[in-house]
Amino acid sequence: MAKKLKSSSSGDIERHLRVQDESPDGPVDRGLVLGGAAGEEIQCQLSNMSGMLTKVVADLEDLAVIRRSVTAIEIKFSELVTRVVDAEKRIEYLEFSERALSTNPPVTKRDLEKIFERLEDLENRRRRNNLGIIGVPEHEEGRDMVKFLDELFPSLLDITGHKLELERAHRVPARRSGEGDRPRPILARFLRSSDKDLVLRQARSKGRLTWKNHNIFLFPDFSNSTREKQHPFNHVLILPLASASVLPK
Repeated sequence: MAKKLKSSSSGDIERHLRVQDESPDGPVDRGLVLGGAAGEEIQCQLSNMSGMLTKVVADLEDLAVIRRSVTAIEIKFSELVTRVVDAEKRIEYLEFSERALSTNPPVTKRDLEKIFERLEDLENRRRRNNLGIIGVPEHEEGRDMVKFLDELFPSLLDITGHKLELERAHRVPARRSGEGDRPRPILARFLRSSDKDLVLRQARSKGRLTWKNHNIFLFPDFSNSTREKQHPFNHVLILPLASASVLPK
């Protein structure tokens, strides 16, 4: 803009001088037209105005940069305020949870251990009438497993004068790939735990049990956690297979 003003003023002066030179009365002294030092002063003022306008334009550009920077700062500040509000909400929730836990504390690790011990005891009590049988070939039981065991136990263990009562019996569910696979164990449930104990005592007293040239082994039924606890002692509890018929499970 300053350049436009400067060029416009200079052009007007030059046109004025050119008109004076071309007048019918002959050329006019330019010093008279510009007034001597007055012309130089005008040129100096025009130059100063141009410099001032240039500075104003530069200042306006700096203001635009500052405005963009301020806008970016405002956006960042707004995001920071949002994050602070979220943090305050989370802290408030944690404080509320801490107060709730202090008034109603949760169970301790020892309490959980006691609960699991009781559950394990209940599970073992529920299984105390169960007895596992290993070694009976597949399909020997026919369609009635209970009837088959009613005949097997007295003949296998020489039990006379006592009627064993079974509630139910079945093979443990397991996938077999072929006829050559090991037969699935049988799980029998007696009506009374005393009958199961009698069977185990007779098996221990007889030692090795065989039926149709097959070795038969019996084992009490315990929960998984109890079997895991017994596992490190199996090498002590299990007798040589040639003379043992009762296995820890």
